[in-house]
Amino acid sequence: MTRIGMNPKKWIEKFCDEFEVIPAEEVIMGIARLGERDFAVYAPNAADGFISSTASNDILKLMERAQSLKIPLIAFLSSPGVKVSEGIKSGEAYTRVIAKSIELSGFIPQIAMIMGTTMGAPAYTATLMDFVIMNRARSSLMVTGPSVIEKVIGQKTNLKKLGGSEIHEQTTGIADFVAKNIEEQIDMLKQLIMLLPSHNAASVALKESCLPVENIKLPSSPKQSYDIKQFLNGVLDDSYFFEVKAAFAASLLTGFGRINGVL
Repeated sequence: MTRIGMNPKKWIEKFCDEFEVIPAEEVIMGIARLGERDFAVYAPNAADGFISSTASNDILKLMERAQSLKIPLIAFLSSPGVKVSEGIKSGEAYTRVIAKSIELSGFIPQIAMIMGTTMGAPAYTATLMDFVIMNRARSSLMVTGPSVIEKVIGQKTNLKKLGGSEIHEQTTGIADFVAKNIEEQIDMLKQLIMLLPSHNAASVALKESCLPVENIKLPSSPKQSYDIKQFLNGVLDDSYFFEVKAAFAASLLTGFGRINGVL
């Protein structure tokens, strides 16, 4: 397998079959196609990683395009935050991105791909989206970094303890999916995005019905406990179950599956 590394353009190219670039400064963005579906996709790409007011305005334009086309929005995020050297200008511009994300909530699916360390305003964006996908190799998500925490409250910490994938997978529940690496993370995105409708008034495409590949497994006595996943494998088409928040609130199982071709 060819490793993708920390190249925003390759993240997008690996995700989709086609990518129509919309010219922008400091952001790679455009309309991606996977199969017969279109998606609005962006990835901040400034040399220093910070998101300027110009980049924020470009992201906002793409979000408006996704809104008008009624297509899902996918953000590949790895940024230390807004460009503080601009003063209040970059922060003010990014508040419009956050406001638009709130406006789009419940209208089109929004997915945050946390590709590396993501802090500040972009981290707020991620938590407002419908799904967050992280990877254990590089992802961390937090409002501010360890050095600021130490200065403010005198407590030493690190990226992993403060906002690593394990924290958001098991404690905060922010991470809906956690992959081993970027390659697996993008594969999870492909699976998820094809399970979602394009917008709130659209239906999910039916698939041809197929039998489970496993049998229902239940104990002979109703007083005995059983593994609900084994039960689902005997009910769902092709025994396929795409679990959400697998490591969070383990007393409840959530995810996607089909019965008779219906999601």
